[in-house]
Amino acid sequence: MTLIEKIQNLFPRPADIPAALLSDIPCIQKGYLVNGEIRVWDGPRQEVLSPVWVAGDASPTPFFIGEYPLLTEAQAFQALDAAVDAYDHGRGCGHLHDFDTGACHGKQRDLKF
Repeated sequence: MTLIEKIQNLFPRPADIPAALLSDIPCIQKGYLVNGEIRVWDGPRQEVLSPVWVAGDASPTPFFIGEYPLLTEAQAFQALDAAVDAYDHGRGCGHLHDFDTGACHGKQRDLKF
């Protein structure tokens, strides 16, 4: 076996990948999240390739696993601003803020068993 053949045999063939690992592939993301709302994206999308290559007909090739929206700058900043607001410096959602940062006795009072 030549060196090239040995290298070619290092990479799995797509048919050799267990079906259970491919059940959600490709994942084509057609939306993006802003303030808890998933907005539909009809614009261009970016291909996502696995870092694990597979054996191709002539040489190893990257394995296509999905796509994500290529938002405009304005839409990307809108989504980012909404995520920053939701994170709230690690305190999360406003309605849980008092519970997350409150004293233990207050938390016990708020829990319903």
